[in-house]
Amino acid sequence: MSIVTGTGNYITNSAAPVVTTGFPLSVGAWIMIDTIGTEYFFGVADPATTNQYFRFGVNSSGNTITIAVSAGGTAIATTTATGITTGAWAYVVGRYISSTNRRVTFYDSATGSIVHANGVTSRAPTGFTKMGIGVLPISSISNEFKGKIAEFWWSQTDIQPDGGQLDNTMILQLAQCGPFSVPHIGGSLKEYHSFRKGLVSDRFEPDEVAAAGNLQTWDITGSPTVGPTVPYLQPNYARPRNQSRFVIV
Repeated sequence: MSIVTGTGNYITNSAAPVVTTGFPLSVGAWIMIDTIGTEYFFGVADPATTNQYFRFGVNSSGNTITIAVSAGGTAIATTTATGITTGAWAYVVGRYISSTNRRVTFYDSATGSIVHANGVTSRAPTGFTKMGIGVLPISSISNEFKGKIAEFWWSQTDIQPDGGQLDNTMILQLAQCGPFSVPHIGGSLKEYHSFRKGLVSDRFEPDEVAAAGNLQTWDITGSPTVGPTVPYLQPNYARPRNQSRFVIV
C-alpha cells in the first residue's frame, strides 16, 4: 500500500475482531518511510475517545520506530527503537504482550541492523473496537502515515511465547520468508494482507489476503494505492496457501 500524502489516506476496520483490552497482540509488516515525522502506520483503539489505544509508528527524533499504549487519563507509555533509515524498506514487529510488557523490533534493509526495545510501564486500556492501517483510529485523527506498507499481518497472541526479546533469526525469517513460513505464527494470525493487488477484502485474491474466520470489512478513506512488492522477499516466501487453517479470501 502506497500513501503519497499523509492526510486522509488510510484504511480502517470499524468492527475489528480484537479483544477489547488488546493484550496480547502482535503485528508485523514491511514499511518504507518517505519523509519521517510523527506518523502512525497502525493502531487499534476505542474510536469514541482520544486516549484508549495501541499505536505503532515513527518519529523524526532519532529516526525511531515506536509502539505506545494509552489508557485514559494516564500518561502515554512509549517504547522506542532508534535508527531506522528514511527511504529504505524496514521490517517491523510490535508486540503488545501484557500491561507491563511491550516489545518492538525492526530490521533495516539499508544497514542490515536489527534493533530491539522493551517497555514495562503499566498501562491497561479498554474499549478497543476499531483498527487502522496508515492511521491511529481515535476520535480525532492526526499524524497519518506517509510511505509504503506491505505484507501486513496481526495476531491476537504474542508470537514469541516466552514474552522475551524476538530472536534475530526470527525477524529475518519473517521478513524474507513471511509469517506463514513459521507454523506457530502463521497458524495464529487473525489477518494477512499483502497489499500487492488490493487494499480491502472485497474479492477473492489467492495468496493476497487471508483471515482466520469471517471475512473482515475494511473501508478505504482517501486514495491509498496498491503495491509495490518488497524486493527483499525470498523465492520461497510462504503465502496463505501454505497454512491450511486459513480461509483464503
